[in-house]
Amino acid sequence: SCGCSISAQTGLINGTTCNGGTNGSASVNISNGSGGIYTYNWSNGINGTTTGTVVPFTGLSASTYTVTVTDGVCSTTTTITITSPPPFVGQFVKGTANCSDCGCKEWIIVTATGGTGPYNYLWSASGGYTKRYKNHLCPGAYNIQITDKNGCSTIITLTSP
Repeated sequence: SCGCSISAQTGLINGTTCNGGTNGSASVNISNGSGGIYTYNWSNGINGTTTGTVVPFTGLSASTYTVTVTDGVCSTTTTITITSPPPFVGQFVKGTANCSDCGCKEWIIVTATGGTGPYNYLWSASGGYTKRYKNHLCPGAYNIQITDKNGCSTIITLTSP
């Protein structure tokens, strides 16, 4: 009787670029199988066949997947974990300057966390202003779009004062 020797190893893994994204990818490397056609079944419902020994998968979200590969006689299972950056959040502190002759007195400092730094800040109502800190603001609503290194973005809306 012939023993089963098929194995499947995790190949290249890329996590998603943004939290909640679906652009993760991974490959499974099949070895010591009987050759011919291999059947693969992912725990998330991706099923198919291949004649190759390196099987790439794309469009994955952050999760742990189990992949079972069969050569028609024997099967083997491997586990793949796709990661995501932490949730991308914009926060701010605000205040009022203590001055009597400086027009609009409000100030705001914006801070991003999560995602993948460095971050870019764009204030919608301020002609392309891109710094984290802005003073001499008049009372009103402000939208700040924060974009991280991977192009993930979030918009925070705040009211001053």
